Amino acid sequence: IGGFTSQLNSWAMAATPSFGASRVNAICVSERLSLLVAVGEFGEIAYSSDGNTWVQAATPSFGSTEITSVCWADALGVFIAVAVSGKIAYSSDGNTWVQSSNSSVFNYSMRSVCWAEEIGVAVCVGDTGVLYSRDGNIWFDAGTPFGSASARRSICWANSLEKFVCVGNSGKISYSPDGITWTDATTPSFGTDTIFCVAWSENLGQLVASGY
Repeated sequence: IGGFTSQLNSWAMAATPSFGASRVNAICVSERLSLLVAVGEFGEIAYSSDGNTWVQAATPSFGSTEITSVCWADALGVFIAVAVSGKIAYSSDGNTWVQSSNSSVFNYSMRSVCWAEEIGVAVCVGDTGVLYSRDGNIWFDAGTPFGSASARRSICWANSLEKFVCVGNSGKISYSPDGITWTDATTPSFGTDTIFCVAWSENLGQLVASGY
């Protein structure tokens, strides 16, 4: 895990990053629990209350599968993590993880997950499909609204717009009010480049996406 700071300018390396040489793919925070959770290669999950000292999850439940994304669902009181194998798991403390009841049956390689607090829905997107859930345990298939050749890489919830926004291959950007019905942006402006991440700023009222 890289480093931590409270000053933006001066960073320090974490004392016990706990991932060794493994890649960390995503980090999220629970303000309610004052807890950070990081996920990465080989099914590894770690948690920290200060960004400096990290502890490996006792029961990560993903085996050696690479975990690609994690989010906090405040209304549910759980973290939700997704993996390239299609596995999804949830945890109330970052330490003990439980596999969702049915996500594995869809066999989608998931790349990103986010929670929409305003409508109480989690959505994850991946190489071919989209899944959504209201409890983090039972997932429903939204199909392949983007087509099999247009994998999605990242998703976020723009709360003022009340829309999920996802980005991915071939410069594609799509949005949805519920995670089920999706519309392609008419002028995404990325050409055929792959877009890897997207974020919403409530203060700015802006979405920002990046890729190459």
